[in-house]
Amino acid sequence: SVEERVRLVDELHAARRSLDVFAAETSDASVDADVDESKTYSDPSQNRLESLEHDRERRAFANVLNAGPIATRDATVLFTLARRVLENKPYSNTDDAVRAAATSFRETKNSGNKKNEEPSVKAVINAVRESCGISMTTRETERVLRALGEAMDE
Repeated sequence: SVEERVRLVDELHAARRSLDVFAAETSDASVDADVDESKTYSDPSQNRLESLEHDRERRAFANVLNAGPIATRDATVLFTLARRVLENKPYSNTDDAVRAAATSFRETKNSGNKKNEEPSVKAVINAVRESCGISMTTRETERVLRALGEAMDE
């Protein structure tokens, strides 16, 4: 039914958002689309970009699910997958692993450098992928770098 498809889109989107690296930095734990985006970034344009990305992903799920009829048994598998991803998120140490890999990369990069420059987003993406096997988006990497910068300021 239409209601089930909408619910499935919502659950798949929530599961996808729960896998974001440093997602807690930009949204609440429920991964709700109605989160107050003004609390996300100091730069309103970043809030808008994040919101557009969420909308685009939600539409992508809807487009795939609306492409044709879905058998109940097939939809059940997708519901189960989405729920298990959400249930297992609290037991994932992805953020800690990414933080450690990015910190190690930054320290290695700056070990002989007196300027202590921030590494590029692309360099951090590659370093984390090599170290942890986690592929991050540019926006996720920017959140990681922002968190590392805040940790250095403390």
